[in-house]
Amino acid sequence: MLYPMEKLMRTKLTLSCAAIVLTLTASCSRDPQKVKLQYAIAGDKSAAKGDYAEAIIQYRKAVAVDSRFGPARFKLAEAYERTGDLRNALREYVRERRSSDPSG
Repeated sequence: MLYPMEKLMRTKLTLSCAAIVLTLTASCSRDPQKVKLQYAIAGDKSAAKGDYAEAIIQYRKAVAVDSRFGPARFKLAEAYERTGDLRNALREYVRERRSSDPSG
């Protein structure tokens, strides 16, 4: 049986540990480099399954984080092409090319 003070201390310790874990998790997920890669990986997985609609969503999220993320733009263009959306595919191919051009 725990005394009220011991119970209070355990509760505070548990809450403190939970707060630390949540803070560390949140800080990692806010790193734009990691976030864009997570979206790109999710897009790759969806594309590998043939779910190009979901791949498009994930690649668009990746380029929303970093508009100059060329590999995600290229894969987004491919996904659009596979769904028959050639207008958006062409637009993304052009954007990808511009994002990889060092002259701007």
